[in-house]
Amino acid sequence: MQFDGNNNKVWKKAKQSPLLGSAVAFMAVVVVMSVASDTFLTAGNLTNLIRQGAVLSIVAIGQTFVIITGGIDLSVAPLISLSTVLTASLITDHGLGWGWAVILAVLVCMVCGYFNGVLITFVNIPPIIATLATAMAYQGMCLLYTKGYGINLPSGNGLTAFLGRGKFLGLPVAGYVMVIVYLFFYVVLKYTKLGRVTYGLGGNSEAVRLSGISITKYKMKIYALSGMLSGLAGVVLTARLNGGHSYNGEGFDMDSIAASVLGGVSVAGGTGSIWGTLFGVFILTMITNGLNMVNMNTYVQMMIKGLIIVAAIGFGSIRSRKK
Repeated sequence: MQFDGNNNKVWKKAKQSPLLGSAVAFMAVVVVMSVASDTFLTAGNLTNLIRQGAVLSIVAIGQTFVIITGGIDLSVAPLISLSTVLTASLITDHGLGWGWAVILAVLVCMVCGYFNGVLITFVNIPPIIATLATAMAYQGMCLLYTKGYGINLPSGNGLTAFLGRGKFLGLPVAGYVMVIVYLFFYVVLKYTKLGRVTYGLGGNSEAVRLSGISITKYKMKIYALSGMLSGLAGVVLTARLNGGHSYNGEGFDMDSIAASVLGGVSVAGGTGSIWGTLFGVFILTMITNGLNMVNMNTYVQMMIKGLIIVAAIGFGSIRSRKK
């Protein structure tokens, strides 16, 4: 029996994700921040927003796939750190070209994500426990390798010049990378078998199993995808910061979850969209940016961000129960 996403009730329900609500929230934040600061909508600040949001937007795609299946990935933050450390080290310490360094760093993170999937499917460890444990392990790997020190990229290196500071038609290259990645995974989630199975795993995994599809294989693929995108996000962050450090990815785990839920992804699984996640990413990014522009105390910002994350996940849970 074939799993036909177009005729499946789970798929039809998934397409009705609350993208409109995310768009309205996005516009509301734009209006509020514009009123709060005269420089919020200037070209310089909008460019800065794109650079700031590029890293979170990429890692949030992987988190979106995972949450739609009904899982969660708490290892994305240390994987971003691992990617920054590997990329910087391969270029600085081993003299590798930045293209090969990027490929290897992303592949290592993809393998780590695949290992998460193995623990969740074969060992049958709940996703929150499995990825929390591996997050600690991956963070330890970073610290062991770097001994707690940062690794700076050489002056004038190609990665920073192209991806970190480069512009095309007045917009950061990182922004174009973000758009290309989103377009690609929008197609994957909406039009491919992987996308239909992703929704099916979160909406009705038993129906997927009865259709003759290997739940184990697809879950491992999705966690590998999350690891790969964490690695790519780490590369973009390395270019922006001109180096790598064991704690560069700190906070991206909760931020990626909050961005996904703000974008309409159900914490119960089965519902969500790529473009909704993008709205969620920039809602968070604009709030952080706006609070910095009005000189809000850093500790107060942390409190506000924490409340936003709690509210986003809480609202998502309530919405799921109502359905």
